[in-house]
Amino acid sequence: MSDAYNSLNFIKYRFDLVFSYWIFTWYILYMLKIIPYNPKLVLIIGVIENTLMLIFGYFYNLDFSWKNFWDWFSINFWIKLVPLYTVWKTKIHLKQDFIHFIKAFCFYGIWCFLMGRNVFSQHMKIVGAFKKGDKPKGDVTPMLVLIHDVREWLKKI
Repeated sequence: MSDAYNSLNFIKYRFDLVFSYWIFTWYILYMLKIIPYNPKLVLIIGVIENTLMLIFGYFYNLDFSWKNFWDWFSINFWIKLVPLYTVWKTKIHLKQDFIHFIKAFCFYGIWCFLMGRNVFSQHMKIVGAFKKGDKPKGDVTPMLVLIHDVREWLKKI
């Protein structure tokens, strides 16, 4: 594994340790009418947060390239923008939806803790990297790792 995995403590293909995939799961459960909680507010927050991270990555030159941008865009298009588009006309119930967001994030934090990951320290390591001007290289999310592995596999064919 690359230094980015070790320094940021990411594990290959552990989608359960990235909150974006929890939001996507929430969306799927909502669309299948398994849960009644609208994910629209959380999807909007997720798009804003990921866009800010992309902008910070660009300005701090954290391994920014057009290939990385298109990888980021394709992932976020499918797990955030398409879901947001499909629920765009639904109504946000600010208090109720925000409470469910907080509950989900707390459950996510507990899950990460049980899996040996501290959500707060993970984010502080990323923020620390920004502040120090470190440039973590490589794929640091499960979907980026998967895309990279598929590309490597296709090269061998």
